[in-house]
Amino acid sequence: MESIPLPIRFDHVSFDYGQRPVLTDISCSIAGHSVVAILGKSGSGKSTLLELINGIVRPVSGTVHLFDRPLDYQQIVMLRRKIGYGVQNTGLFPHLTVGENIGMPGVISGAAADTIHTRVTELLELVQLDRSHITKYPHALSGGEQQRVSLCRAMFSNPPILLMDEPFSSLDYSTKRHIYTHFQALQKASPRTVVLVTHDWEEAMLLADSFLWIDQTRLRASGDRAALSAVKDAYLQQL
Repeated sequence: MESIPLPIRFDHVSFDYGQRPVLTDISCSIAGHSVVAILGKSGSGKSTLLELINGIVRPVSGTVHLFDRPLDYQQIVMLRRKIGYGVQNTGLFPHLTVGENIGMPGVISGAAADTIHTRVTELLELVQLDRSHITKYPHALSGGEQQRVSLCRAMFSNPPILLMDEPFSSLDYSTKRHIYTHFQALQKASPRTVVLVTHDWEEAMLLADSFLWIDQTRLRASGDRAALSAVKDAYLQQL
C-alpha cells in the first residue's frame, strides 16, 4: 500500500525570542491533501508555526521537514514557490487592480501575460467573482470579496502547500459562511495541504480534517475531527 505523503513534519522543534519561549519541543506531522487547523489563544505561537514552515524564522532547536527533507534555507526562495500564503486582512496591494494582485506570483516567476490572465480568470470563476472584478481596486470590494481575491492570489501557482493565518477573523459571520463555502469548493476541486491558523473552534470543526492545539508553547492535543470535538470544553475554557 502506498504511504500517505507527509509534506510537513516537525521534529522536536523549539523557538524563542531571547528569554521568551514561543514553541517548545513540537513534534508532529501533517498529511498531504488535508486541512489541519492550528488552534490556540492569541500569543500561543500559532503564527510562528507558519513562519517556521515558510522559512521566515529558523528553529532554535529541532528540524522542520518539507517534502520529506529537512528545510534547506539555501533554497528557501525556490521552496516558497510551492507554498501559498493567505493572511488576515487580505494583504492586498491597494495600488494594484484585482487582476494585478492575483497575478503577482506569475509576474514574479516570469510567466507570459496571457498565461497570467487565463489563470486569473479561472480562479475568479472558481470563487464566483465576475471577470469585471479584474480591473477593480481593492477599496471597491466588500470584505468578503477581498478575502476571495486574497485566496486566489495564494492559489495562483497551484501550490501543494497553502498556509492561512487567521484569514477569516476580521469578517462578519454571514460573510464567513460564504467564504467557508468557497474554501471548501476550492479544496475539493484542487486538494492540497492546508495549514489553517485560527482561534475559532467552530471554524476548525467545519473546515479541518485534523487539528493541533498549541497551549503555553507546547502541543497540548492533536487528532482528527472526533478528537477535536472531544476537547471542545477544555479548549473554549482556556480562551
